Amino acid sequence: MHQFNYIDLQNNLVDWAEEEDNVRALLLVGSRSRKVPPPDQFSDLDTILFCLNPTEFVESNDWLRNLGPFWFNYVDQPKYKEPEQFALYNGAVKIDVMIIKISESENLQSRLDIFPFQDVLQRGFKVLVDKTDSHSQIIIPKDKNKGMLPGQAEFDNQIHHGLLLAIKFIRYFERNDLWRANDSLNNDLRNNLLVLLEWEAIAANPNKDIWYDGRFIDQWGNPEVVSLFPQIFSGYQKENQRTGLKLFLQIYYELAVKIAEKLELDVPEKDFKRIFRYISGFDGGE
Repeated sequence: MHQFNYIDLQNNLVDWAEEEDNVRALLLVGSRSRKVPPPDQFSDLDTILFCLNPTEFVESNDWLRNLGPFWFNYVDQPKYKEPEQFALYNGAVKIDVMIIKISESENLQSRLDIFPFQDVLQRGFKVLVDKTDSHSQIIIPKDKNKGMLPGQAEFDNQIHHGLLLAIKFIRYFERNDLWRANDSLNNDLRNNLLVLLEWEAIAANPNKDIWYDGRFIDQWGNPEVVSLFPQIFSGYQKENQRTGLKLFLQIYYELAVKIAEKLELDVPEKDFKRIFRYISGFDGGE
């Protein structure tokens, strides 16, 4: 008996998109669009759908139901971002469709020129359907890391954001609001630290292959910092969270100094000292 798979899903999606008048183009992105590194058994079918009327595909899941043995779908419709449809089929075969509005007069190239996630496209994509006048001859700039290193204003802003997040964490922590303290440490502070790790890697080697969203960070990130992740981003227990914040701040400061030296920037030493002093005033501070 044939088992529904990703090839079936992709073929069904392409057949549907070619016949659907509302669709102007369809792109395959993510692991299944590239050879290095190749997709594995856990790789989803990640796609971008360009259409004249996105609402039609956001408010209804009929089109998803027709792509295969459907289980269920989930719509992610953030206020300031393109909506996405996620659906599961037999065997937990999963599709992710970002839905983007395109006008009748636009071609695919012009729409991709302003696509906000250029780093995703640079990793690989395939044009599956193109009804625009670009004729699928899409060019994506290959200058990875361009514009990623900060000037003084951006550097200061990022550092101050991280220090404010540390204050936010300690206030949750001291209230015994451990759910939000844990979220602050393992999401907000972690994502802020990721930016510094990217800057440090690129400052040391402008051609370093930095993957988006921290992917493969063990291959491109500072190995000493990566080895400390289990201690920084720990569980729900209060002592683990306390240790995590102290270690985070130590690493955060050291990375800031290294980046500043490489890029000839100034570290906001006074602000670090103020935050360290404030946090050390609580029980368990050093």
